[in-house]
Amino acid sequence: GTMDSFVADLESRLDRFIYRCNLVPSIFAARHVIGHKHILVNGFPTNRSSLLLKPMSIVEPRPSSKALFRRLARRRLRSNTFAFAPSALPEEE
Repeated sequence: GTMDSFVADLESRLDRFIYRCNLVPSIFAARHVIGHKHILVNGFPTNRSSLLLKPMSIVEPRPSSKALFRRLARRRLRSNTFAFAPSALPEEE
């Protein structure tokens, strides 16, 4: 139906894809890195955050921007507050 089509279009947007892949901390950061052409789609830089991706599209950081994405990943790992609940940990033998 129409709702399924709307959700499919929303989730195939480049900014949502970058955010869902955890390359950036927020949707706003995704729009920022796309706007500054730090992302390549099928080998070409783009600044259109609303670009609809197609199946088999290749999305990658621009080679000169890889350091930026490393910094973003390190920052996210450093501030990670995820913790296992004691009941979720395996029993020690």
